[in-house]
Amino acid sequence: FCGFMVMSKGKLALRIEKKDNIVYKFDDTNISDLSVSQMSIDDCPNRYNITCILPENNWKSAKVTVEDFADQFERNKTVIKEVNLEGVTSQSQALRLGRFYRDYNRLCAIMISFKTGHQAAHLEPGDVITLTYRKALVNMPIRITEIKEDEKGEYSITGRQYNETIY
Repeated sequence: FCGFMVMSKGKLALRIEKKDNIVYKFDDTNISDLSVSQMSIDDCPNRYNITCILPENNWKSAKVTVEDFADQFERNKTVIKEVNLEGVTSQSQALRLGRFYRDYNRLCAIMISFKTGHQAAHLEPGDVITLTYRKALVNMPIRITEIKEDEKGEYSITGRQYNETIY
């Protein structure tokens, strides 16, 4: 179900990777030390071999495959990732998750980190924000993956590109 755990207000919380509203907009006036990187193409599989468990098959494992044929053709290479989803008991659910991660890796390949002040005090991992920085980034949506406060009250935020069309 694309869930992930975050530490929120001193407790573990379960968040869902889903379409979300933007909760804050950062710009040149409140960010510093911006760093942008892109996931390596080598880190992006274009074939997912997924193993799930099927109750109708006497609880034995079954395999499904999700492919990105266009990417395989472009790169002239197949990069395979084996995924074991023992908690998934439906081939259609396994396929949905495989398609989500295929699209997520392809359409959300940019990682960003930056520093800010008290504006980030209410934010937590999983929140969606936008960044405008000089003229290089304009309202770029980011899902926060990590946020840390230092002893001076400055926040370091790391996030990954967010694209609502994959949900």
